[in-house]
Amino acid sequence: MDHAEAAALLIFPTMESVDLPENREIADQFHRYIGEVFRRNFEGEWYNVPECDDPQRTHGFGPVVRRPFNELYLTVISQLTTAMHRRTGTEWSRIFEFSAEDYTSWQNAGRPPLSEWMKIRDED
Repeated sequence: MDHAEAAALLIFPTMESVDLPENREIADQFHRYIGEVFRRNFEGEWYNVPECDDPQRTHGFGPVVRRPFNELYLTVISQLTTAMHRRTGTEWSRIFEFSAEDYTSWQNAGRPPLSEWMKIRDED
């Protein structure tokens, strides 16, 4: 994830540059990459949640990944723009590590349905 984020930081000098028309295709490729990494590693599923579209884009398309152990969608558009705003080079790997910890805990608990998992998780 850090290598991909480093590449994005080179391509997009500012958060605003992500939304430029000439960068739309490469931004989309990063969105897909981020989503696929989380989908494949954490049994995620792609969804279109228009409310999750970036307000600056307002295309009515909000690609997200739903993970079976987290009630919050992973919004891929905001993952790219946040990383370009913070410019740490480690945003994506940090989120990945948190997801990996949550995923492992969920698996160790027997992979309960989300509603049950939320109760178990919140008790800890």
